[in-house]
Amino acid sequence: MGYLTLTLLFVLLLLALLPTRRLWTAGTGLEWRVGYLVSLLALGLAAIEFEAAGKYLLPLLLLLYLLPFSGIPARWERWRRRAPRGTIIEGRAVRLNPDEPPRS
Repeated sequence: MGYLTLTLLFVLLLLALLPTRRLWTAGTGLEWRVGYLVSLLALGLAAIEFEAAGKYLLPLLLLLYLLPFSGIPARWERWRRRAPRGTIIEGRAVRLNPDEPPRS
């Protein structure tokens, strides 16, 4: 690797820290943030080194870069933390409060 490649990788790292911080403020786990940062750097390095594949990697890199700013990670966390609609007893979903109307 030459000095130009290392300089571009350092600039890419600085640019990748911005959406990674956005993921941190959205409350995602450390494993997701590290995986996101590593994949962003790997795709960026591949786009720098392999110029022929760069035209295919740049749109993917742009989508991956803009993903944390779209609000999708926050929606995913809300969906994942949603409480179950009922309790499973003997294979059937049973409401804890029988006076509560069913949700539709």
